[in-house]
Amino acid sequence: MNQLPIHYAELESIYSQTIDCGVRSLAITACNSGEGTTTLACALAKRAQAGGRKTLLVDMNFCHPSIGGELGLTAGSWNNLDNLLEDQITQVADSDDSAAYLPKSMSPLAVLPAPSTPTGNLLLREKEYLARCMQFWLQEYEVVIVDTSPLNAINRHNLPAERICSQCEGTVLTV
Repeated sequence: MNQLPIHYAELESIYSQTIDCGVRSLAITACNSGEGTTTLACALAKRAQAGGRKTLLVDMNFCHPSIGGELGLTAGSWNNLDNLLEDQITQVADSDDSAAYLPKSMSPLAVLPAPSTPTGNLLLREKEYLARCMQFWLQEYEVVIVDTSPLNAINRHNLPAERICSQCEGTVLTV
C-alpha cells in the first residue's frame, strides 16, 4: 500500500467535504480492486486523528485485506461477534512524520483489522448487526472510517460493499 501524506490538497478536499462537515461514519469503496481505497481510508483516518478526532479505522475489505498487514497487526478470528468486535480493536501509534507535530496527549489511531477467516460469519451480512456495530463504534469514536471490498468483487468471502455503505453516513467511491 502506498502512503498518502495527510497534508496533500486532494486529501484535504475529501476530508473537508466529509469528516470536517460532520460526517462521522464514512465508507471508502471502489468498483475494482487496486483503485486506492485502502490508501485513501488510511490517509483519511490519519488526517482525522491528526485533527484531534478519536478515530476508528475498520478493514472490511475481505477481498484483499491490507490495513492490518501494513500496520503490523495480527488478524483475529472475529468469531466472538456478541461484543460487536470490541476485543479485536487495536490502538496503533502513528508512524507518520506528522506525529512529531501532534500533542503528546493525542490518542493513537484505533484499528479493527480484517478477520483471518471471514467466511462463516453470516451475522456480518445482517444489516441490523452492522447497524448495531456502527452505533456502538460511534459511541466510542468521533469518526469511523471503513475500507470495503470493491463493488464488483462478489464472492462468498466478501461482505457486500453496498451493505456496508448503507450503514455509513457517507461514502467515497474511488476511481
